[in-house]
Amino acid sequence: MDSIRQALTQVQEIHQRVIDRQQFKGFSGTARIVSGGIALGGSLILNSEIIIKTELSHFVGWCIIGAIAMVLNYGAILYWFLFDPQVERNYRKLKPTAEVMPPLLIGAVLSIVMTRADLYQYLFGLWMCMFGLCNLAVSHALPRPIGLVGIYYIVYGVAFLLIPYDSFLSPIPMGIIFFVGEFVGGIILNTDRRRYL
Repeated sequence: MDSIRQALTQVQEIHQRVIDRQQFKGFSGTARIVSGGIALGGSLILNSEIIIKTELSHFVGWCIIGAIAMVLNYGAILYWFLFDPQVERNYRKLKPTAEVMPPLLIGAVLSIVMTRADLYQYLFGLWMCMFGLCNLAVSHALPRPIGLVGIYYIVYGVAFLLIPYDSFLSPIPMGIIFFVGEFVGGIILNTDRRRYL
């Protein structure tokens, strides 16, 4: 009986080691939480009197917010890649960062198309769906609840697309949705004991 228990314990340990190796540890929960705060803070700034109330100025503002969040998150990944001794600067370990690129690139192209056509009312829904697809694209390499964050973004994104939010100049709902999504995503990553902050 003892030998069977030991064998089962060893199988469980091997299974856990395989899972640990497959999980991507480069995404920073802290960077994600801060990005959510930047989205919320940026929406408050865009909603204030200091910003000119035009769709183009708000579009540029959201682009700046997105760029800051990307630099923060990809900077954390770069730091992990360069300084984590377990990574050994092996480029294959960066595969999940490439898996989020197609939704980001398509989202960027569609954003440009929509702004050219003055369809600003669809941008919030598009961006939410894009973030949802990014979360789902890497959910296989992250803790399982990250898939739920992806679904959260897609549900809100589809709602914003089917019932267009008439005022692109009212950024608070977008800021709140992204804050909640990024905060929850960051908490999920930070509570995963195999992950780095």
